[in-house]
Amino acid sequence: MNKKKVLFISLVSLDVAITLFLSVISIIMLALVAIKKDVTAIQARTDFLGYLARTPGVFMGAFVVPLFLLLVANIIATVFYVNKKSKEQAKNAKQEDSKISYNDLTSEQKDQLLEELIAERQKEASKENKEDEQKE
Repeated sequence: MNKKKVLFISLVSLDVAITLFLSVISIIMLALVAIKKDVTAIQARTDFLGYLARTPGVFMGAFVVPLFLLLVANIIATVFYVNKKSKEQAKNAKQEDSKISYNDLTSEQKDQLLEELIAERQKEASKENKEDEQKE
């Protein structure tokens, strides 16, 4: 695998891991605050989630805002990726459309093409004959 592909895969994996972590913490905090309506019980917690519940600014700055920024970055990256792929497909389709099949030609064009091919074959045959005569 080339380095660019490995870097892309590892960045996508890191993005997914960070997004999942931030989402899980946010969901747990939402459930904690929604279930325990008693503010004193939430403030009495001494663990990490209790600290985040007591300091909503830290929670917003450390979890919610980065989650939204990642969401915006992923949407922008997806738009760029889709544009790139659609341009590649349009380019490939244009190249395929530029190819003309034999059945698309008129009978006059077929006759002209046949004459050109015969002329080329005759030139090639005469070159080969000259080379054979020079060898003898």
